[in-house]
Amino acid sequence: FIGLIFTASYRIKRIMGYLDPWNNEFAEQLRASLSAISNGQWFGVGIGNSQMKEGFLSDAQTDFIFAIITEELGIVFSLVLILAFSYLVFRCFMIGRYARQNDYTFGCLVSYGAGVLIALHVFINIGVSIGLLPTKGLTLPFLSYGGSNLFLTFILISLIQRIYFELNESDRHKVISRRKNF
Repeated sequence: FIGLIFTASYRIKRIMGYLDPWNNEFAEQLRASLSAISNGQWFGVGIGNSQMKEGFLSDAQTDFIFAIITEELGIVFSLVLILAFSYLVFRCFMIGRYARQNDYTFGCLVSYGAGVLIALHVFINIGVSIGLLPTKGLTLPFLSYGGSNLFLTFILISLIQRIYFELNESDRHKVISRRKNF
């Protein structure tokens, strides 16, 4: 990978922009994202009052939605949002564990896979917005503009809901059959 970076000049400029965004012309989006986050402070500037989404930060509705949310609603709401995503991923893993305990391998793998996929999307989007990662172009699940990612995320969640429903139904039928045999 390092060899590929040094074969093209635009790749070198992109990496240098990531390493030092304040002194590089190719890191304009990252500077705008960091400015948006710092403008939000603790409680934000109010819904719809973001200055950075008015032309300074392109892709504000997709790639840098976390920066705009932080600017408008503040760091406190952003932390609540991160906790909500953490709880969603935690529930995916718990349903996967429950499926594994009931020998439902497909449900286990789908639940774990969906949890990892959602966690990676959230981590990468937030990491790009705060300058932890180079710009990738991944959206934030459930919040970014665009139909295809939202549609696929809802399909993942509906699969997990179905797995949870089937596990609960199988437990209910086990209890009923035990009562009949008693």
